[in-house]
Amino acid sequence: MNPCFRTLVLGLVAISFLLLTACESTISSQRRGKVAEGAWVATLPSGYTTTTVSGIIYYVHGGNYFVRKGARFVAVGSPNSTLYEKERLSHPL
Repeated sequence: MNPCFRTLVLGLVAISFLLLTACESTISSQRRGKVAEGAWVATLPSGYTTTTVSGIIYYVHGGNYFVRKGARFVAVGSPNSTLYEKERLSHPL
């Protein structure tokens, strides 16, 4: 095998490995961490589920809740805590 070609192939393999490693660490941190309310994301992490509360579809992953806004998603608070808060305020002690 031509030494230049071999060096090129090894370089491309190394760059690919570094890029994939960086992507995986970003994805892993999104899976583990809490996303700040109001943060926008272009795509949802794989493995999300959906739940509908009061006609609004929430996308849920790792304790984070998102709603679709156009082509993107925005992180929001839990709809359950919102409902609890509404109920608590409507029935004062």
